[in-house]
Amino acid sequence: MPGRLASPRFRRRAFKGGLLLAVVGAGALVSIFYWNTATIVETPQHGRADLYVPPIPVKMAPAEPS
Repeated sequence: MPGRLASPRFRRRAFKGGLLLAVVGAGALVSIFYWNTATIVETPQHGRADLYVPPIPVKMAPAEPS
């Protein structure tokens, strides 16, 4: 009984499966190593973090009658 590698159909399917696996693997490696190309900055350039300061409420004069 000949082995599986003697079958042209099996070799063709194994080649297509290997090619698909290689393409998916290459895509996974590219996405892992080159997904985020932004530089990581832990602190701002000037040394202090920018904090949100809520605006101070201002009381307005009542509207003048027209």
